[in-house]
Amino acid sequence: MTFCTAFVRLTVRAGTLNLGRDPSASAKAGGRITFASSVTNIPPSSTAIFKLPLTKNGRKIVKRNPGEKLKARLEVLDFSGALVSNTPIRLRLR
Repeated sequence: MTFCTAFVRLTVRAGTLNLGRDPSASAKAGGRITFASSVTNIPPSSTAIFKLPLTKNGRKIVKRNPGEKLKARLEVLDFSGALVSNTPIRLRLR
């Protein structure tokens, strides 16, 4: 069985977060922040369970926004960097 090496990234919009910055600056920063990322092997035509470790900014977001629900985007890229899947999701921070 061949496996597909994939890069998985979870991003959130910067403008909707409490990052300890000036609120007006946060609203202007409409970019996306990488919340968690990982490289994994996924069997073709199937699913896989894997851990998605938080980045430094991801840990900061969880610490400053406990109990919040965030809109996020789960991106799966193949080995060459081409986008395979781009799925909107909701996260509940604990």
